[in-house]
Amino acid sequence: MKTTSRFVLFNLTPKPWREKSLPLLFLSFIKTTFLPPQVQLTRLKEANEKVTSERDSRIAAENREKEALRRVQRQLRESKDEQSELLKREQEALKQKHELVRQLVPGVQTYYVIADD
Repeated sequence: MKTTSRFVLFNLTPKPWREKSLPLLFLSFIKTTFLPPQVQLTRLKEANEKVTSERDSRIAAENREKEALRRVQRQLRESKDEQSELLKREQEALKQKHELVRQLVPGVQTYYVIADD
């Protein structure tokens, strides 16, 4: 290898093993590396379509998950509202029961113990 001020020159003297294999290797390299623009364009379009379809499917899955989350949150909110309404009704019923017992038996004090589960 000789060096000049800016360039490196390689010694490519013909050797018996290089004479036959070098052109074949070079041609196969050119065939695999340098594709016609139409082929490259087709492959790039296919790759682009694949990435776009994957992106669209992921966006659709994300939207489905968001909608499911909204539904579950709504159901939770409704069940909490229903539970609070039932607790209010239960407390009103206990008050009415207490008043009825007091009216039926005057002078009797009743105490209720509500267990928290």
